[in-house]
Amino acid sequence: MSAPLSTDELLIEKLLAHLRAEGYSLRIQQWYPARVRQLLDYCNRNGLSIETVRSEHLTRFLRGQYRLSRQRYSKLPPFQQWRHRYTGAINMMLRLVRGAWPVPNPPSTALEGFHRDIVMDYDTWLRELRGLHPLTRAKRTKHALEFLASLGQRASTALRVLVCEQPESLRKEGRALTPFATLAP
Repeated sequence: MSAPLSTDELLIEKLLAHLRAEGYSLRIQQWYPARVRQLLDYCNRNGLSIETVRSEHLTRFLRGQYRLSRQRYSKLPPFQQWRHRYTGAINMMLRLVRGAWPVPNPPSTALEGFHRDIVMDYDTWLRELRGLHPLTRAKRTKHALEFLASLGQRASTALRVLVCEQPESLRKEGRALTPFATLAP
């Protein structure tokens, strides 16, 4: 009878199974687990679980790995180019563990939360009623969030007016915006 696998080894096995199922090359099947093992070691040394890793943890991990590589090799590309050696494997692992990556930071203000709720409703509308591709939706929701952030406090006033002054025809057809009372922070 074999010894039970550690949590880290189970995650590596899950990654390998995904790589095989999706038909990734043998090189990627060897390379990605090695990169992910380095991240898991970093998490263990710093008391992090893979489920709680955030973008700032990854940046620290990658900068540390870059420093080590610079000590070993004299010629390295700039950090922003070099980091891509790791990010594919790490992003895939985090998507497998968490379901989505990167995970957005929680809103820091009520207004930011309000903007995020509006953009999530917009994304739902783009997906369910318009049937748009996920990449198109991602671009449009990103631009919508940037637009709302640029408006600042004026956005809540503008949306309040927009929702209250919708034509009756839109409401009857079921294309009206969500009533403002449910969107308010």
